[in-house]
Amino acid sequence: MAIIFAVCVAAICLGAIVPPKTYAVVGERSVKSSSSRLSSKSTEYVYAGCSLRANPVQNIDPDINRPIEGYIEARQLISGGVVDITLDLSGFNSNSSHGFHIHTFGYIDSRRGCGAAGGHFNPGNRAHGAPKDDERHVGDLGNIESDENGNVKTVIRDDVASLIGTDSIIGRSFVVHAGIDDLGRGGDEGSRTTGNAGARLACCTIGLIPKYIHAGCYLRPNPSLNSNDEIYRPIEGSIHVKQLSTGGEVEITLDLSGFDSNSRHAFHVHTYGYIDAVSGCKAIGGHYNPYSDRHGGPGEPERHVGDLGNIESDENGNVKTVIRDDVVSLVGSPSILGRAFDVHVGVDDLGRADNEKSRLSGNAGPRIACCVIGMIPAP
Repeated sequence: MAIIFAVCVAAICLGAIVPPKTYAVVGERSVKSSSSRLSSKSTEYVYAGCSLRANPVQNIDPDINRPIEGYIEARQLISGGVVDITLDLSGFNSNSSHGFHIHTFGYIDSRRGCGAAGGHFNPGNRAHGAPKDDERHVGDLGNIESDENGNVKTVIRDDVASLIGTDSIIGRSFVVHAGIDDLGRGGDEGSRTTGNAGARLACCTIGLIPKYIHAGCYLRPNPSLNSNDEIYRPIEGSIHVKQLSTGGEVEITLDLSGFDSNSRHAFHVHTYGYIDAVSGCKAIGGHYNPYSDRHGGPGEPERHVGDLGNIESDENGNVKTVIRDDVVSLVGSPSILGRAFDVHVGVDDLGRADNEKSRLSGNAGPRIACCVIGMIPAP
């Protein structure tokens, strides 16, 4: 599948970080940009889930024991809000309904099986209810229903369960019951506590899932240059960045063209995600350096976050390479989302020359291409 990159030249991109008191050109209109930096965290997700298996205790009624298996994945923005729970399960009787809950403990053993998961997760000590009821357990997710083939493929959206905060469901259990949850409408004690959903057919412990976040942009020549300028080069191409949602090393894949053959150029992340036709790549500010460190090389203990060293073109003027870096990040704070990639005309001396420009920018010279880093679909 082709990766579609957001092109952010002479326009402000959604989620881009812009310097204070600036204006972005959109078509033929000028619109005032926000003076505050937009948080990249709004698009970051926490993922959790587990592989559902039949209750390991086999002494439940053989008439209801089923070879249930499948996968459950939960997703939530790190800022909170609705949790999406995706189920892809098999092994049920056809067209059957089953209570589906989050239980308190994430411990499942061969002696007690799903019984070791405790009761419904209910930190507020409330009565059992339906997912949309004001009074319900956090773990009350209602019922799931299989199709004619005994499969369950559905998405549950819930605004009470959460993957974050003090009442997180991570480390607890999903449980599927043999019977239907009466949603607390049964008028007896069993209904008020469990919905009379019966035996536990299947369960699994909810754990964090590492997922890749994808970002990037389409590199273009500095819009403040024209084709007659001595340093102008028809540079273009894609830059793709990926990182696990849990953090760690970032992988930056470059597929660029338009350089002189066998030439080397400084490659950095700069502070702002603002590019216009007047200021061009100059509008993106200096190297991204949130810790006020000295400029350096990618592997050095002191460097700017944005210091990615140099890239080198082949004999055809193309750059096809992968940079792996453990300082830049797409997640947490500081993130490079909404900032900009920049290519310079010269070589970055990595801060090794004895002058102020070297310590600030590596004497890399004018900026010949740039683009704003935005979220992109997974390939």
